[in-house]
Amino acid sequence: MYLPVPRVGSGYKPPARAFDPDFGKELPAGALVAGMVRPGNIPLGNRPMVPAPGGGIATVRSITVGPEDGGLFYVLPTVVGQGVVSNRLAIDNWRKTGQYLGVFRSKQAAEQFSQALHVSQASQYGL
Repeated sequence: MYLPVPRVGSGYKPPARAFDPDFGKELPAGALVAGMVRPGNIPLGNRPMVPAPGGGIATVRSITVGPEDGGLFYVLPTVVGQGVVSNRLAIDNWRKTGQYLGVFRSKQAAEQFSQALHVSQASQYGL
């Protein structure tokens, strides 16, 4: 899902966080799609499993926001803490913590990554 993100002031940038050195190890070969500018900074191997709306579980349900400063698109988790949150709360969490699943040059690249991540996580958790 693509959402324009309202600005929090001129030149707003989310706080920098250390990158997860294990990012991508859980993903299938080729899942780090062209157009990725920065890998995410959230460990993927230990995501909370929470009931998903409509049944099943969610670990990395995500949204794409942007373009942000520099024309970049961010993939944000909507699984925050021990629950699935609204898109607005996911954006608020990103602004507060700086956590994201990846940064991309295009909306298309971000959405391709989101799909690959979804498939990978489903396989990892036997879904």
